[in-house]
Amino acid sequence: MLNQFRRFTAVICITALIAGIVLPSTASADGNSFINSSDSEANNMTTPIMVDLVVLRPVGLVSMAVSTVLFVVPVLPLTLITRPSEVAKPFDAMVMEPARFVWSDPLGTH
Repeated sequence: MLNQFRRFTAVICITALIAGIVLPSTASADGNSFINSSDSEANNMTTPIMVDLVVLRPVGLVSMAVSTVLFVVPVLPLTLITRPSEVAKPFDAMVMEPARFVWSDPLGTH
């Protein structure tokens, strides 16, 4: 009984994810979009918001965590030893860019 409930829940979740990705694109193609077409942010969207929210942001969050660990463990000590005045360069590239991707970029712009 529990196994059937898990299968049913998995099917519902997968159906909701597929519908969340497919339905907004078909609504835009039909001209029945809820987003105002004169809105400049809607015209600049390159990725559906659901894909950005469900796939890209979690991947960005994991990449931010991995790059932060890689910055702190090998890169920071080497940079402090060799070029202490240039710590900001690898910090921006390895920590701040993934953080901007996850936390400050608008949804759907990737």
